[in-house]
Amino acid sequence: AKSAATSLVLFGVQKLANPLYANRQCAMRAVNESNPVAYSIHPLWKDMTYDDSCDGMVDEYADQQTNDTAHMESLIGFYYSRSLIALFAVAFVLYAVDKIRKTGVICSAVNFAMLQVLGFMMGTVYLMHVHFMQDITYLTGAIMHHARDKSLGLDAKRGTITQGYLTSGLLHRMYLQAAVYLTVSNSPRLRKFVSPVVAMGLLELWCVIMVNEVKKNHPLYHAYVSEHPDMDPGAPYSWFQRAYMHCIVHHETGYSFSGDPLLDPLYDGTLEVYAWLHNKVLNLALDSTAHHVFSTAFDVLMGVSGVGLCWIIAQVCSFVYSTVTSPFAPAEPTKAAASKKNE
Repeated sequence: AKSAATSLVLFGVQKLANPLYANRQCAMRAVNESNPVAYSIHPLWKDMTYDDSCDGMVDEYADQQTNDTAHMESLIGFYYSRSLIALFAVAFVLYAVDKIRKTGVICSAVNFAMLQVLGFMMGTVYLMHVHFMQDITYLTGAIMHHARDKSLGLDAKRGTITQGYLTSGLLHRMYLQAAVYLTVSNSPRLRKFVSPVVAMGLLELWCVIMVNEVKKNHPLYHAYVSEHPDMDPGAPYSWFQRAYMHCIVHHETGYSFSGDPLLDPLYDGTLEVYAWLHNKVLNLALDSTAHHVFSTAFDVLMGVSGVGLCWIIAQVCSFVYSTVTSPFAPAEPTKAAASKKNE
């Protein structure tokens, strides 16, 4: 439902209100005209053919990515996320007080630390999927950044987001939060590690943190790499590694959707499969009905896979938490003691 809603909203706005809104033809033309070398080696784009519908309109399309509508969409996303975080903050405080009361300070400290690892990794899964949607699945306005370095998908200075980012990002976040809630609710092991509501809150919090980090660091990455084109990747998860993976690997090859050393290979492989099916096996024309059906169906599969990744990460974090805290955890009441207490 989420994937179908994303496709319908983007398609509906384009057909009923603004023909250039998140226009795939314009996106592909903009990149090929401005950066033909990168276009020619991109795993998906190199075998795509765009039509003449956006001929002479690329500048107008680019301007729309930072106009008043783009600013309004940015504000909607801002107030939505901040409102949710305020609500989840209350839930987290209640959870923390209850956790300390039941398990003690040491177990609670380990729990809170592992929850941040869980939130960070879930936020990474979210960010990589949304990036994949912009560049591959839905070919939205964020692709202008591949054509013009200063046309940022998330522009902190202008206070704008490109066309399609709000719709795809928010709908996917809602989907992922609902899936995380159900996953934790239906797992006795995970419920001992984190409450379903807190898991949703962690996802929202880390999504916002990561989006803000992208806004802040994105132009800095490009500025640094332009001055140091022969830079080394640096240590995993470092600022320099992120800069290298984005500016050099992603912009020159299309691979690396976040620079995460653990998850990048999975999403790079997904890109290869998408490109192979779309261009080689099915030979789909850009913007055809078959293209829209395929991209929507593929997004469904990616969404399910993303939930699976979050489940695996949560299970690992839960295992580490229970293993580390087992010497300090209060003893579970025996059945006899529980029965006597109930009497």
